[in-house]
Amino acid sequence: MNPSTLFALVLTTMVGVSIVAQGSVNAQLLRSTNLWLLLAIGNAFTLGSSLIGFALTKSATPVLAQLTQVPARVLIPSVSGLVITSGMPLAIGRIGVPAAITVVIAVQILASLAWEQMSGSGSLSAMRLFGAALVFVGAMLVVRG
Repeated sequence: MNPSTLFALVLTTMVGVSIVAQGSVNAQLLRSTNLWLLLAIGNAFTLGSSLIGFALTKSATPVLAQLTQVPARVLIPSVSGLVITSGMPLAIGRIGVPAAITVVIAVQILASLAWEQMSGSGSLSAMRLFGAALVFVGAMLVVRG
């Protein structure tokens, strides 16, 4: 396995564990803390970390000039992040970690197939659709317990 592939697998493993940890801990904290306070604290940390990263990698172009070049679609990941960080703890609190994560994975597979089809970066095949259907059926079995 080449180093680039190994790195990608390690990263995706870390993302998977992080989604479970973030949603589960926030679901526990929701019992005694307001969700929006948790999100404010988390996003303040993210903002500070991002500003440090930006400062360490800054370019010769002034910040304001860079901001004017950023397209409006930059908000899509931000809104998506808000949906993830607010939705997962609520879902986990109601249906549990395995069901919530399984449904997310099934929907991600369907959404990624649709995204690739609409963007022209991939093609739908019978095998890919069958695999997605298997994951979706598995999600339904996990949810029904």
